[in-house]
Amino acid sequence: MRSQAGYPHRRTQARPDLVPGAGRGPGWPVAGTPGGALTGLMRELTARGVSPSGMNLTRLQGTLTLRGGVAVRYSCGWLAWPTGRISQRGRPLHTLHAAHDAAGAARRLASTPALQSTAHRQATGEDVEA
Repeated sequence: MRSQAGYPHRRTQARPDLVPGAGRGPGWPVAGTPGGALTGLMRELTARGVSPSGMNLTRLQGTLTLRGGVAVRYSCGWLAWPTGRISQRGRPLHTLHAAHDAAGAARRLASTPALQSTAHRQATGEDVEA
């Protein structure tokens, strides 16, 4: 079979050490699915004192909404969330993080100014909008 460019179509085998969930027992969420990636992130965020307010999932993507209105989106193995800054052209900037590194993504999320102020309001008992 030839592709449109005239080159033969070849499939490459995935390396077993890079496949999400490889070597783990049953019951572990697979980071290659929206539910697995966002569940792992939710667990890490909860351990850091950031509580989520909701999650929406489809077959290929998902959104984890945090208290304070920050939405973390999963698509194609990546997590994305707004940085709270605007580019020089006036567009909102987003942070990208690999979905298989939930601990690193939670650490970066917890250090964003929007979540720090929300965590402070939760700690002091002030009313936080969902």
